[in-house]
Amino acid sequence: MNTLNKTMAGLLLAGIPMTTHAALIFGWETWASGNEAASIQNGGATGLGVETGDWRESSAAASNDGTFGTVAGASTSGSGALTGTNIGVTGDGSYSFTVTAGAQGLILEGFHFDAQRKRANSPENWKIETIAGSITLATISSGTLTTSTGANGPSDHVDIDRSLTGLADNVLAPGESATIRVTFSGGNPTNTDQTTFFDNVAITGTFVPEPGSLALLGLGGLMIARRRKA
Repeated sequence: MNTLNKTMAGLLLAGIPMTTHAALIFGWETWASGNEAASIQNGGATGLGVETGDWRESSAAASNDGTFGTVAGASTSGSGALTGTNIGVTGDGSYSFTVTAGAQGLILEGFHFDAQRKRANSPENWKIETIAGSITLATISSGTLTTSTGANGPSDHVDIDRSLTGLADNVLAPGESATIRVTFSGGNPTNTDQTTFFDNVAITGTFVPEPGSLALLGLGGLMIARRRKA
């Protein structure tokens, strides 16, 4: 557990609430090059997505539900196919999202995306993992997309939301990074146009004070705890 985690733990034990409801920190809603800076970046934190596999960008099948998974944000590409883009993968492929905290620490609390199979032989399996950085490395979740659209869309893709709070360490100190990877598999790329669509990716979380502020709050928390015992 890093210093930031220990300080936060002490504050929580002292009865001082450190976090508010998780907010949208990073969002990817438009796709063009395969190396995508997050179109939504808050609090001085930065995010970059990198693809591996046969991915293709399109404006024909953007998720049109207006959310990142089920999370509402400041903007999404989901208001219709003509106002945004999506990406699609044929066969096995992955997309890795690296996020870096700014001057504030960052608690990573949720990972969200929209996905939909186009045809019966499109990739059906998905898996979310933390694969690098200053957090616990683990498989977060996996699942199967059971239905297909049979056409490009636009469509209301399947909303997928998974918590990151079960990680032993889900906190980034200022300047620290973490990489979360989504992998799709199980398709048959020898068949024509067997694509799985992927859109509106987001990471939610909570900013925490800078280490100096945390230390001051920690002293205050210990004083309160002592007064309660007295």
